[in-house]
Amino acid sequence: MNIRKTEHWLNKIQSLFNAIKESPHAVSSIQRDLFLKYLRDLYEEITQEDSKHELVQTPKPEIVITELGEIFPSTEESTQLSTTQTEDNSNLVKSTGELTPAREMGSEEMLVANSVQGLFKISEGLEISERLSMSPIKDIFSTMSINERIQTMNELFRGNEQEFKNTLHHIDHLTTYDQASKYLVEGVATENHWDDEAVKDTAAQFVQLVYRKFQ
Repeated sequence: MNIRKTEHWLNKIQSLFNAIKESPHAVSSIQRDLFLKYLRDLYEEITQEDSKHELVQTPKPEIVITELGEIFPSTEESTQLSTTQTEDNSNLVKSTGELTPAREMGSEEMLVANSVQGLFKISEGLEISERLSMSPIKDIFSTMSINERIQTMNELFRGNEQEFKNTLHHIDHLTTYDQASKYLVEGVATENHWDDEAVKDTAAQFVQLVYRKFQ
């Protein structure tokens, strides 16, 4: 049994369970499916040594998602939050467009934040093919595929769909990439350890979308 991978799946299960526990009466079908998927992945990780000796291996069941509306509304719906949420988010940005000072970080958080900042450094010397992949976009949410939304929400936002939507909504009200990267580094990117090797690739893809939005 690979202890590192087993711990990885246990952490995912715990994070998703904590998110579900916050709203136990509003658990979506996708959250249930993700929870079952992680349990299966954990089971397979623990029993993989035994499975190597089996002549016939049971195929991994596929998760069929039939309804996405409750967790991923249309682009129009995703941008229409309540007046209260809009007011709360607007208080985070000054009239000049600059972010208000963030809370002070502890020494451990500072180390994580310094590590996370490396994800937001975009190289200027890009090849032609890379430049094409960095073309400007108008909206992050609509640019992402359904699978990308699920993976991003789960790995970067601990399965918390409200945090995911609020973050995108806040970024929509910023005017520069520097503001967006500062907001993410001082908040969710550090809190959720986007520098972790297990989620680093997903974080890099999301940061690229943020960068493209402000080109």
